[in-house]
Amino acid sequence: MFKVHPTNRKGEHLLTAPEGTAKLTSSSLTITPFPLHTLPLQPAIRFADLFLTRARWRPEEMTPFLKGLYRDGDSKERDKLITKFVRVVKEKEGSWWYPRRTA
Repeated sequence: MFKVHPTNRKGEHLLTAPEGTAKLTSSSLTITPFPLHTLPLQPAIRFADLFLTRARWRPEEMTPFLKGLYRDGDSKERDKLITKFVRVVKEKEGSWWYPRRTA
C-alpha cells in the first residue's frame, strides 16, 4: 500500500475521514482523486461544485481548489471570492466554510 502525505499534490485529491472519527490517523483517511483541472473556470460554478462535493470545508482544504480563480499571491482577490461565495463559521473545532445562502 502506498502513502500520500496530506500536503503533497494539493488540489489533486480529497482526504476523507470516516464519520464520527475522533482521532485522525493516516490509516483512517480515504484518498479520492479530485483533480483541479476538472473543475469549472467560472467562480460561481466552481464554488457550487465544491459545495456539492462537501457540505462544509476547512479553509486549508478548499484553498488549493481555488487556484486559477485569482492571480497567485493576490490575497485581496482571493478574499473577495471567499466573501462572495463562502459563509465562514467558527465552531469548537475551528473555522469551517459553508456555501453562502442565496435568496
